Amino acid sequence: MPLYDYVCRSCKKKFEELRRFSDTGPVTCPKCGSTECEKKPATFITTDNLGLSKTPKGKSPWLYT
Repeated sequence: MPLYDYVCRSCKKKFEELRRFSDTGPVTCPKCGSTECEKKPATFITTDNLGLSKTPKGKSPWLYT
């Protein structure tokens, strides 16, 4: 199940929620109980070539195993 970021339009609380792709019902704010919640873009980080592997920069790691 994917983890989504939400912000409540009523109380401005930011929270995360695990939801199935098939879940279509409203999301409820854990602070105030409102269903006026907006899904926010998820953030992520990458560790591409930060000295953690011997893979040359820009090359697929599968070619160097």
